Amino acid sequence: MSKVTYFQSCGFTPYIVFNGAKLPVKETTDDKRNKKQLLARLDVCMGGRVAEELIFGSDHVTTGASSDLQSATELAQYMVSSCGMSDAIGPVHIKERPGSEMQSRIDAEVVKLLRDAYERVRSLLKKHEKSLHTLANALLEYETLNAEEIKRILLPPQEGQGVIPVQELQQEEGELVLA
Repeated sequence: MSKVTYFQSCGFTPYIVFNGAKLPVKETTDDKRNKKQLLARLDVCMGGRVAEELIFGSDHVTTGASSDLQSATELAQYMVSSCGMSDAIGPVHIKERPGSEMQSRIDAEVVKLLRDAYERVRSLLKKHEKSLHTLANALLEYETLNAEEIKRILLPPQEGQGVIPVQELQQEEGELVLA
């Protein structure tokens, strides 16, 4: 895996850890989500792209996060067109292809949702940029981390000493052990 791939995959992790959100362990068939949950999903989708931009600069963002952007765009369109989750459009469900004026309004709301998610994630990752680098470096070194290991890397120890530096990570028998 490349360094870019690790930054893409860890871009959403600080969002989840620092906001107390949880990724589902398995897919759920419950399709009833509230607006807050859908906005959080948009944020998660933006994590990889934002992480790349913060680490490598906006001129060096790759196509790696394109599927996340596609998912985010589809979700935002669903929220606006099918769920009535837009104050500007209102509580409507648009089944047929809308007229050009309505489509322009929908597009503007979709872009607004995506930009808002991007800014929320950028602000969070900027605030925790050191943790982003620490996590990415741990992933580069160990390739995989489980949830407990990620928490131990990103969250302060009980004594409040701060983030565990990568140098304190040790590898025993092929598994990551946090000292």
